[in-house]
Amino acid sequence: MKMTAILAAGGVLLSANSAWAQDVCMRPVEPAKVDGKTATMDQVLAVKALVMAFMSSSDTYQACVFDGLQAQQAAAKKNGATVEPAVVSDAQADINNNQAAKERVGKWFNQAVRDYKAAHPS
Repeated sequence: MKMTAILAAGGVLLSANSAWAQDVCMRPVEPAKVDGKTATMDQVLAVKALVMAFMSSSDTYQACVFDGLQAQQAAAKKNGATVEPAVVSDAQADINNNQAAKERVGKWFNQAVRDYKAAHPS
């Protein structure tokens, strides 16, 4: 009976950890878009710095989520338990969603630079 209670508590603990990434890892906020057709060089450069910071923070966020999942899986294995599939899929979804955000930000920023260059030929 005691062992069943311990395993049940462990399952609840692992289930509760599905929100671990949201609590521990800081998902970065996407920078605001800039219109390259009307932006100044200073505005484009300022947004570039924000985009670069977002990309770097996103890499850190994804590593945090992955490392957190790995830690949960190692702890579960040590205790003879398993991590619930929903925890794994939530972590993968967090990583995939952030990767999609990185691609989206990169795409609009590159377009803003092209628009700026077209509006300001030198």
